[in-house]
Amino acid sequence: MRELGFSFPVALSALGQGTSFLVAFFVCNILKLVPPADTVDSRFFLTRICPLGAAQAGATAFSNMAYLYLTVSSRRGS
Repeated sequence: MRELGFSFPVALSALGQGTSFLVAFFVCNILKLVPPADTVDSRFFLTRICPLGAAQAGATAFSNMAYLYLTVSSRRGS
């Protein structure tokens, strides 16, 4: 991406999250393929929403850990 002049990695992550939001909104609110929940109580939140958030946070954290071990130095003199 740096070779193409794009130096905004956070924008790339935000683009992925925004796309996921738009697809979910379209499927749930426009196409009505997912029935709405009657109530969102603490049990629903803890058993359905929190595990998804934790899995997403873990996937993001562990995938970014690989960058700690990669070299990102530029080639000079090539």
